[in-house]
Amino acid sequence: MRRLLKPPPADSRELFLESLEATGIELGLHDLQLRPLRFRVRALAVEGIGWHARLDGIKVAHVVSLQEAAGRKLDPVSLEISYGVERLALVEQGVSSIDDVTWSAGVSYGEVRRRDEEDFSHYHFEVADVDPFRSLVIGFLEHAEVLAPPDLRAAVVDWLTAMVEESAP
Repeated sequence: MRRLLKPPPADSRELFLESLEATGIELGLHDLQLRPLRFRVRALAVEGIGWHARLDGIKVAHVVSLQEAAGRKLDPVSLEISYGVERLALVEQGVSSIDDVTWSAGVSYGEVRRRDEEDFSHYHFEVADVDPFRSLVIGFLEHAEVLAPPDLRAAVVDWLTAMVEESAP
């Protein structure tokens, strides 16, 4: 789950900690670590700085002050808070495996999602023919070069994103 705040609040760290407590996690009962993060997504020309949040050694979220997007400086900067909902459930329920998280009364996450994991793993590791996808990516990149001038970077990102979404099964 992601939240984008623009402009970012002055007390972003406190806001983040309060948001964790709002999920029901009692921070005083857990080992909380905030580790520095330099965030970069080269394909989208997005950059920022922030931190990873770990509870009991499990990375549960990241908080990033986004400085640049599509190759342009952001003014004002944006604050992105991304939570790993399943990871928060691991901590809250005190289990060490995602399969053991309670999905609903008497049903585990593993029981609900295991078949999906098996199907996706089988497809990606045993069935998928990557050559057609490689050709698509090469074609996307060649077309992106046509749109490469700096004043069209947003158009490149939008076009590539649309093509990838249309190509998804």
